[in-house]
Amino acid sequence: MRAEPDDRVILAEEPEISPVSVPRIFAVGLVLPFAHPVRLILGAVLPGLLIAAATVFGPIGRIFTMWQDLGLDQPTGLAAGAPPVMPRDLGIDFLEIDGILLLSLALWLCTWQRAVARGFGEPILRWLGSSLRRLPGYVLAFLIWTLAPAVVVSLPLAALGALVGRNLSAAPMSPRDQMIAIGEMFSSVQLWALGIGLLTIALVALWLNARLSPLPALVASQGWRRAFGRAWQLSRGHGFGLAVSLFAYTVLAFLALVIAGVIFGVMMFSHPDSLPDPGTMAAFGGAADLGVTMLIASWHASLGALMVRDGLSPAETIDPALFG
Repeated sequence: MRAEPDDRVILAEEPEISPVSVPRIFAVGLVLPFAHPVRLILGAVLPGLLIAAATVFGPIGRIFTMWQDLGLDQPTGLAAGAPPVMPRDLGIDFLEIDGILLLSLALWLCTWQRAVARGFGEPILRWLGSSLRRLPGYVLAFLIWTLAPAVVVSLPLAALGALVGRNLSAAPMSPRDQMIAIGEMFSSVQLWALGIGLLTIALVALWLNARLSPLPALVASQGWRRAFGRAWQLSRGHGFGLAVSLFAYTVLAFLALVIAGVIFGVMMFSHPDSLPDPGTMAAFGGAADLGVTMLIASWHASLGALMVRDGLSPAETIDPALFG
């Protein structure tokens, strides 16, 4: 018996998007960094080594050395009111620091999002190696995810700043006089309209950030092939829920920082004789800010990766040709 030609044709259909519950993945994302600390810490080893090398041998160390020298020279070596002499390559050092911190953050989030999107099922060495292989494309996806909303906000602000600057007097003015001049430049109705307009632009930027949140996770797990379209399709119909979730993560982390600061302050000031020195308190404050920033970053990244994990069909998730 011969099969008809039509019976031998296999239709290659696009994988369907599975239904995703944003409240459920929001709750899962809250506990995910604490449920898989090993993967989170292992993914931070290489970024930590990169930052440590930049601190010991690179621009971060040079900046710290310059600040220490300025602090030592200020009381005796500089005349009163004389501006400190800055190195000529200071701007280049800060640009290098920004690049190192961006690369470190992208490397850490690439490993984390790949692990979440694949359900933490990859062996550790393969997971780390594949994350490094996806890093160049991931950096581009990460920049699109973070900078596209920033562009939406910055362009109207730049236009407003140019309008205000053109109408201000060319004579030097103190910040207080500038605020008074700006207040006199617009009527109360115009100020309300500007406020509503800027709030609307900020909400649009947050929505765009939410819609693009699956993009870096897709690139980390499958590469750039059809990633942009798939990311936009995965988040379709979930823009509001994802935007609220991203905002809620930030608020929760901020509240945790405030509560920890209040507890620390009560403990310290209840024993005034054992107060640490200002340098130690500044170090603790910086460590707390860094911890909260990393928590927000991991929560935001988990949300997009969970969209990928739950939104893709099982056939697409396990296909080695797509997720190599």
